[in-house]
Amino acid sequence: MRFAVKTAVMMSVLVAVMVSFLPAVQAATPPRVALVLGGGGARGLAHVGVLKVLEEAHVPIACIVGTSMGSLVAGGYAVGRTPEELEARILKADWDTLISTQPPRTEILFRDKEDDRPQVVPFAIGISDDGKLGLPKAVISTQRIEGFLREMTLAGTVPDFDHLSIPYRAIASDIETGQMVVLKNGDIVTAMRASMAVPGVFPSVLLNGQTLVDGGISRNLPIDIARQTCHPDVVIAVDVGAPPLKSKQIGSMLDVADQLTRLLIAQNVEQQIKTLTPSDLLIMPDFGTLGSMDFNKTKELLAAGEAAARAKLDVIQRYAVAPEQYRAWLIARQDKRLAPKPIDRIEMGSMVRVNPEVVRKSLDIEQGTLLDNEKLATELGQLYASGDFSRLNYDLTDNGKGQILKLVPIEKDWGPNYLSFGVSLGTDFDRNNPYNLTARYRRSWLNSLGGDWQAAVRVGNDKLVGTELYQPLRVDSAIFVSPYVAWRQRPIAFWLDDNQVAEYQYEQDKVGIDFGSSWTRFGEVRLGLLYQRAKLNQSIGTIPVPNQTQYDYGLRFSAGYDQLDQPNFPTSGQLARVYAYHSIGSGGDFAERVDTVGFRATQAAKFGDFAGHITVKGHFESGDSSITDLDWLGGLLNLSSYHVQELIGDSQLYGRASIYTPFAPFGQRLGNVGFALEAGQIYNQQGISNGGWHYSTTAFWGMDSYIGPLFLTMAYGDNKKSRFYFALGNPF
Repeated sequence: MRFAVKTAVMMSVLVAVMVSFLPAVQAATPPRVALVLGGGGARGLAHVGVLKVLEEAHVPIACIVGTSMGSLVAGGYAVGRTPEELEARILKADWDTLISTQPPRTEILFRDKEDDRPQVVPFAIGISDDGKLGLPKAVISTQRIEGFLREMTLAGTVPDFDHLSIPYRAIASDIETGQMVVLKNGDIVTAMRASMAVPGVFPSVLLNGQTLVDGGISRNLPIDIARQTCHPDVVIAVDVGAPPLKSKQIGSMLDVADQLTRLLIAQNVEQQIKTLTPSDLLIMPDFGTLGSMDFNKTKELLAAGEAAARAKLDVIQRYAVAPEQYRAWLIARQDKRLAPKPIDRIEMGSMVRVNPEVVRKSLDIEQGTLLDNEKLATELGQLYASGDFSRLNYDLTDNGKGQILKLVPIEKDWGPNYLSFGVSLGTDFDRNNPYNLTARYRRSWLNSLGGDWQAAVRVGNDKLVGTELYQPLRVDSAIFVSPYVAWRQRPIAFWLDDNQVAEYQYEQDKVGIDFGSSWTRFGEVRLGLLYQRAKLNQSIGTIPVPNQTQYDYGLRFSAGYDQLDQPNFPTSGQLARVYAYHSIGSGGDFAERVDTVGFRATQAAKFGDFAGHITVKGHFESGDSSITDLDWLGGLLNLSSYHVQELIGDSQLYGRASIYTPFAPFGQRLGNVGFALEAGQIYNQQGISNGGWHYSTTAFWGMDSYIGPLFLTMAYGDNKKSRFYFALGNPF
């Protein structure tokens, strides 16, 4: 009996001890954690800071779900990238280029960068062949973003997103119904682009018969999808959305539209937050004044996410596991790190106007080899810069043996006729107040070889009517023929001792045909026949030169290369152009035959916060005096302290050295301020200098605006004169 009692007591004590240890054993079992990363534009970069803290705290993630920018960060982490890798790539990214409305100038075709082309804004109204007007459906192309996302996701593929190192979901919305679409297989980059396709900003994505746009419309913080994906014990949700505006912040129609979007997103976020339980965690970074478009403030955005996570570190540590367990999780994750596979098959979507051979010949992809993502992104970017596509992307899918690469060329659907406009105007605060209005028409893809017809009309002080046909003779445009016709009329001032003594109307007609080669897409060589006629008719003043008409015809050669990154304030690259004309015959009031050679060269460089360029140009005539190709010095950035056209001669030599730095008086960049030294000399037909070298020192403020470059300039030179200019474009 005593033994039985003793045994019962011992059993009771043992049960009590086991019960007392039971919570500790349960606590040692790590909870399954789902991570939800919400959308918020640039503010979504803060997610990387949160990931850094979660890894430091040894919190393994069972699945990850993201919307918009959250889907980008979530996808990068899901493929096996570390937070440090993500941070390095985000800080390195050139966000101005990635979200630019135009392709980099260095990728644009040489013939679209010529100095003498009509100056128009980089925006065109599309006109279909049946006369319907059209406009782009998005402001920013995802062409450059595509390459960035490929690099972020290691250019790999999986059968579905559950096969990634962390199961992943991206959230998009169906633009027709507004319903949420959960993307869980296919091409991971296509899923990201669909999730972040803000309507009107980025192009929509056509996928599986649906037109997909930004997931924030339907589910900006997809907590419910995370629960369905991996049935977690805990959800960590990171909300980076912009709060609704206050009434005093709403001052325009754009503000009203912005507020409606914010309210729509805030409502679906609030509904999701209500589903969080006491065991879940909500992280809401404090962004202060940081907005959804502040991509140039990545360090501050990353820091905001990291600070918000550290503020919740005591809660986060509840989900942590022992170092050995976390190390095993990291190893398992890296074992499933995404990696590219050989290209097993290459496919290409259909096109209506563009010849598919143009695309094929522009890309160097070898079947059976690993894809060179950087090289392909460059080739696609250059092809996109031709202006024929609204975007030129590709999908990668896994077929078990390797990757299927499907090119997805989306032709512009608002063409193939394009109409664009431009304006230039200015004043020297004295007697010159020129202005010009320009309209340009372009018809692309006249035939399967890529024939392109352009015509332009300009009214104002410098009138112009011209047209040119560019007709490649091969698909790769290595050889082309280009007939052209142009008429131009502008005033010419004659000066004597700082006094304008006369003004003439200078009229030029040109008809020619060139045969050429685009020896690189960034340069070309031309040789052709040219007929030109010039008239000089008095308008006002005394007559130092009689009214006259001249014409000549001959052979013209030109060659050019242009890889400046910007036309007005370049920071890198070179430009070089040379031309020569040999007159075969001439006639008119004075039958003069003149041979001409000329050149222009620019080298740009950047050093620290400063950039600059050196430009030299020359124009030289031999033979008799002629008016068929007049040239001069004087005017804005053409020996700026002198009147426009104050120095006219048969030949000239000019050089300019400029240096400039960003102007940001209130922390917001407003163009550049800079300084230039100019020197020039005019010669007569015998090569004798007319007045020797002339000089100008020029201080300026300049900015590339959407409608053209703006200049505010002050100059002083060896003529002991000060001159001021304001100009939109450079009509001088």
